[in-house]
Amino acid sequence: MHSFESFQQNLGLNIKRIRTAKGRTQEWMDDKQEFGIDIKHYQNIEQGRANITLKTIYKICKKLEIEPAEIFENAKCNSSTNRDTDVAR
Repeated sequence: MHSFESFQQNLGLNIKRIRTAKGRTQEWMDDKQEFGIDIKHYQNIEQGRANITLKTIYKICKKLEIEPAEIFENAKCNSSTNRDTDVAR
């Protein structure tokens, strides 16, 4: 069984993978009027160090123009294999 920390890290890696695949920077995500999430908090999310709310997930998905299911890919709660995606930093 994966730990919560592993789940949280995989979620952050998925968000980062999607953002970079779309050619977007973290600075692009830091549009406080539209996005409403501080850049430091967003960086902590991508690094798997921040708990995020459904509202934050919604904002990230809206900004990246994706469906929520995409960020949960490989962020398993009950799996015996580790499917972390290595993303260049």
